[in-house]
Amino acid sequence: MASDIQSRYPAEPSGEIDGPRLPPRAAKVDEGDITGATLDHLLSKYVSVWLWSIVFGSISALAFSLTSYHGSSSFYALAALVPLAIGMLAVSFAFLNLYRGLVRYLLPRFLLNQEGDSEYFAYSLQRAVAFLIVSLVVRLFLAGFDTIVSALR
Repeated sequence: MASDIQSRYPAEPSGEIDGPRLPPRAAKVDEGDITGATLDHLLSKYVSVWLWSIVFGSISALAFSLTSYHGSSSFYALAALVPLAIGMLAVSFAFLNLYRGLVRYLLPRFLLNQEGDSEYFAYSLQRAVAFLIVSLVVRLFLAGFDTIVSALR
């Protein structure tokens, strides 16, 4: 039965189909044969995706908060236009930096089994967090300003 399966599904492609070639598959590792380097490599992949996902989720929530925000009066809506524009620009730049980190590090590392540019990934993640903080400060300013306007009514 094993030879029947092997004849139907050869281990190596025959080269009859034109198109992009996938990278070669990694050799199978016995469960008891995991070295420290392999474990560090897997852990670094997990941590990088984990950090990227946390920053992406935070920026997405803040973008939703900024886009769904409306003032308590018509005058306030005009006064809040400039801080809202600054906040949305900061969110846009944060998303742009996350995209760059995704394209230059995470996708090559996971889909193509190539080493990505880890220094650039750290830099893009750092810039995304900086823009996240800027937009968060803007959102907190808008909430505080709205509270003051409502209290003075």
